[in-house]
Amino acid sequence: MSSMVMNQVIVRLAQRPRGEIVIGEHLVVDRDVPVREQLEDGELLIQVMWLSVDPAMRGWMSSAKSYLPPSPLGEPMRANGVGRVTRSKSDKYDVGTVVSGFLGMQEYAILPEKKIRKVVLPKGVSPRLALGVLGNNGLTAYFGLFEVGHPKPGDTVVVSAAAGATGSIAAQITKSVLGCRTIGIAGGEEKRLWLSNEISLDDAIDYKNDDIGKSLKRTCPDGIDVGNPSETSPCPMHVLFTEMLLFKQAWSQRALDFSITKTIHRAHRSLPSCSSVPHHPLPKRYTLTT
Repeated sequence: MSSMVMNQVIVRLAQRPRGEIVIGEHLVVDRDVPVREQLEDGELLIQVMWLSVDPAMRGWMSSAKSYLPPSPLGEPMRANGVGRVTRSKSDKYDVGTVVSGFLGMQEYAILPEKKIRKVVLPKGVSPRLALGVLGNNGLTAYFGLFEVGHPKPGDTVVVSAAAGATGSIAAQITKSVLGCRTIGIAGGEEKRLWLSNEISLDDAIDYKNDDIGKSLKRTCPDGIDVGNPSETSPCPMHVLFTEMLLFKQAWSQRALDFSITKTIHRAHRSLPSCSSVPHHPLPKRYTLTT
């Protein structure tokens, strides 16, 4: 083991933004930060190889209550990452093991073994895919569809947030792998065109500019077999609430106005909810190839 002191670059959360994020004000770059030399029992030193810049990070910057506590001020900004173990005082992970977890926006992370997991991928596959199609995004889409939705060839499937990291994978599985009739919902003309032209969905709806109720009735005249809603999007609740409230109630884009969608969803089918962050301009998109 080398005794040379290593320095690194860290991006710290300095202030909680209320509007746009300003580099140097909210996120501060610190250079030549010494890496702690001594590890405690069960700790690992991980060289960060890849980081995932996710829409959820904007929420972690705020002080609002969420499924995770806010990212601490003064600490490296929380971020999912993949890295390689360079030093280990763990019986579970040897030097050279590729791992993933909340490594943070830094070049090196020191973490206890319980906060990381080993990355296991087919030979020749880049570890960065463990942050996307072969990581949480892909697993969420896969299990949401196969353990909850159970789509069959020929079914009509509606995927909201369909241009996002999880939705884009779910949409491509249903369309290209299972042979379902797949309708994607996304916000903005650019995303709608991407769904139609790049991944060749059967139809795509722009919830920002289209009438959702009319569009769903037009694209799904015989009803919906499987809906894959996003929890906070204003558009998917047509799908979600028609199942919950048995065809009598629906979602307006501003509030729960119980009103329509009597013919939208077929009875006794499934609505896996797999995503909750549709409001981001440049989603991480994967085009699957077979």
